Amino acid sequence: MTEIISKPVYRVLSDLTQESRVEAALPLAIKDWVRLRLKEAQEQREVFRTRYGMDFQAFQEAWKEGRIPDEHSYEVERDYWEWEAAVTDTQRLQEMQENLLRPWPSSRPRSMPSPWAQPSVTSPRCGASLRLPSACALGQGSSSSKPPLVVPSWP
Repeated sequence: MTEIISKPVYRVLSDLTQESRVEAALPLAIKDWVRLRLKEAQEQREVFRTRYGMDFQAFQEAWKEGRIPDEHSYEVERDYWEWEAAVTDTQRLQEMQENLLRPWPSSRPRSMPSPWAQPSVTSPRCGASLRLPSACALGQGSSSSKPPLVVPSWP
C-alpha cells in the first residue's frame, strides 16, 4: 500500500530535516514536532504554577475545598481547564516521545518492513521502479503533468 505526499510537503519536510529520504525525514519531523508541543505544554503549566503558586494537583485539591478565590469566575475556570489540558497534553506527549525513541522490537513480524529500508515504488509518471526520491518521483520527468510523490506507508 502506498500513500501520497505532495511535492510542496516533501520539499518542506526535506528542507526542515535536511534529509532527502522521506522514510528518514518523516520520523525526524515528527520527533521535533512532539518535542516542540511538549515544550509548549510544559511552559503553559509553568505559567499557571507561577500564577497560582502551586502545581495543578494542589490547585485541584484547593478548588474542591473552596480555597481558590473567585473559583467560579470565567478567568479562574478557564485557567483550571487550560491547566488541566496542559497536564494531560504533557503526559500524552511524553508517552509519544518515549514511543518514538523506543527501538523497533527485534521480534517484529517478517511482513513488517524495516523503518530504515529504502522502499521502491512505481512512478505514476514514467512507470519505472524507483528508490525515493528520484527525478520521476519528484515530478521532474519529461511530461508536463506533475503527479505527487508516492510514499510507502508503514503497517
